[in-house]
Amino acid sequence: MKYCEIIIGPPGSGKSTYVDKKIDLLKDRNPYLINLDPGNINTRHYDYSITEKYTVNQYQKEFNKGPNASTKDILSEFVGDLNSFYYEKLDDNVCYLIIDMPGQVEFLINGDSMSNLISLFTRKGYSVSVICLIDLVFFNHSPLSSYLFTLICVSLLEVPYVCVISKCDNFDKIGFNYDLEKITKLDIFNEKVNDKFTQSIIQFLVENPLFRYEILDYDNENTLKYLQYIIDQSSGYIYDEDYSTDYSKLNVEDLFSKYIIKE
Repeated sequence: MKYCEIIIGPPGSGKSTYVDKKIDLLKDRNPYLINLDPGNINTRHYDYSITEKYTVNQYQKEFNKGPNASTKDILSEFVGDLNSFYYEKLDDNVCYLIIDMPGQVEFLINGDSMSNLISLFTRKGYSVSVICLIDLVFFNHSPLSSYLFTLICVSLLEVPYVCVISKCDNFDKIGFNYDLEKITKLDIFNEKVNDKFTQSIIQFLVENPLFRYEILDYDNENTLKYLQYIIDQSSGYIYDEDYSTDYSKLNVEDLFSKYIIKE
């Protein structure tokens, strides 16, 4: 069996850093790293980067388009010739893929690049999982928007998914009024709001728990290990005959003990 992690999330959520950290964690799996964000200039660790074809700046100058339109077109052109890319770069020899996507949510809502990407790798025998990263700070400034972003992503993508709050090392610096575990379980909306539309959204999220979040803190290595265990469950990798690492023994309560409001 072959496996594929597709990494999505808003700009600044730490997707590239996540990919970098997985290089060492998954060295026994020899992952093939693909960057499909033409705006990402930090591509030194990737085995292939879409910037080999175009960067956003190059495309903007050549075709007189804005950054978002350029990113969308570059990605669309790449996916349109994805079959050729597969046989040139991957064939059947690569068993673990990690794909870093652009951060704009409109690529999921408008256009079919993402669905076509998932479809091809599924047909090629990959078990595809989507990893949705959101920076912890967003849950302080606009928690409802963060939950809605996640809801849109997981609703549109018909594959297993894992939702992650990244950069949890900033928990004490941000100054939350609630424990991190409450954020992951959508338990922070205790008070009613005056706006009926907002209240109806909150009610929908609470009454229809389509997702919950895992946490990621690179200063707490066990969060990365436990997250990988959840991803391996999602993809089915834990049933692979070569699976040898048992992260399931990590204590979840211990993971969250660092992120509690101090009275």
